[in-house]
Amino acid sequence: MLININLLPKKPPKNMANYLTFFVILIVIAAGLVFIYFQSISLRSNIASLMMDTNAAHVERVTIERELTEITAQNTALAEQQLLIGVLNETIYTTTVFDEVTSLLPVGASIRDYTYTNGESITFRILAQTYRDVGVYVENLNVLSWVSEASFQSAEQQDEEGFLGDVTVSLDREGLLTLTREARS
Repeated sequence: MLININLLPKKPPKNMANYLTFFVILIVIAAGLVFIYFQSISLRSNIASLMMDTNAAHVERVTIERELTEITAQNTALAEQQLLIGVLNETIYTTTVFDEVTSLLPVGASIRDYTYTNGESITFRILAQTYRDVGVYVENLNVLSWVSEASFQSAEQQDEEGFLGDVTVSLDREGLLTLTREARS
């Protein structure tokens, strides 16, 4: 008869704790993967939403820039119109000034030369028959509304032609503008 002798060590009983630990770890890993998967879906959705918002903001920015360019162009055109209107309102008609100046000349007198200085004064060189005619001319200029002061600078005897005198007229800008507005109407 044979005796059964088992020389192998006895198998330890299967520990349920190892299986339980393995399944818990497996469940945690699966739950982690599911969480990561749903987070990636959520992030993709957020990225897509942000891209749409960015595109909408870009379109709105382009629209606003176009409108701003149009408004700037309109404002520039308006400013140019206002400047032109201002220039036209501030323009002084030289012919009107010289018509008044020459109408005051004594009989036989004439303007030989004139110098315009920085919008502040005009110096006339007149040829008159007598020294008195030059003085009368200065008095007549002082009566004009656009003249703040007219003064006699010098006079010299010309052979048979008479006296050559220098007269300086200080200008009143507001008076000149009023004169020009009256001439326009």
